[in-house]
Amino acid sequence: MQRASSSLAVSTWFRLPEYMERLEILSRGSAFRLATGGVVASAHVLAPWRFPNYFPEEWVKSVGPEHTRYFLERRSAAGVVEACTEASSPVCHSDRDAAVLTPIDAAALDVLGAPPLELALGALEDGAVLTVDGHNIEDAGEDDDLVIPEVVAGAYAGRLAGGPQDFLRTDSRLEQGQCGAPVILFGSACVGVVEGIVPVGHPLAGLAAFVPAAELADLVAAEAVPSDGPPPESLAGLVV
Repeated sequence: MQRASSSLAVSTWFRLPEYMERLEILSRGSAFRLATGGVVASAHVLAPWRFPNYFPEEWVKSVGPEHTRYFLERRSAAGVVEACTEASSPVCHSDRDAAVLTPIDAAALDVLGAPPLELALGALEDGAVLTVDGHNIEDAGEDDDLVIPEVVAGAYAGRLAGGPQDFLRTDSRLEQGQCGAPVILFGSACVGVVEGIVPVGHPLAGLAAFVPAAELADLVAAEAVPSDGPPPESLAGLVV
């Protein structure tokens, strides 16, 4: 297994003061640093209450930004946390599953070690060689998930099914935790962020959808809404 070098693990923790004595894990995923500033991750990992298609549990509706804290981690190949820093509340894209975090300690990003990525804004050709540089999550018990860096190779499959998503085929099906991972072209430039994985039984099963770099550039330029805004309309049928 190749160690992911371009991404970080991200976790959202929450506490409802009237019911809970301590923070507990709410969701996990991958994230990456942009050369233009900020850290990109999946909005559904950072603000799951906005995504009832993903998180239908009634209690999730009681959680909001005021109850949550966010952490960025560098993980070893064995899943051990080597460095960690806290981030501020995210800014979410208005209609795509992407968000930007800012570490509370700006210098901490250099300590975490993930290199900043440039956004590749040009059009992709069908079949362009891509890689997903993220993390897999294995359940190891309450608050103690095993988060393992993994790089998965793939190729651009185009914009399919008449929707807004761009898709890629991967050599192996992406696992839980890869949402928020950068989609990398030619080993360095970022062409997007993994949005979701098409589930078994769907005609596009096994493909992964990603938000293209141009829309991430819009997000970084503050064309966004607060994280408690309305959920995206286009995400039914994908899995986290």
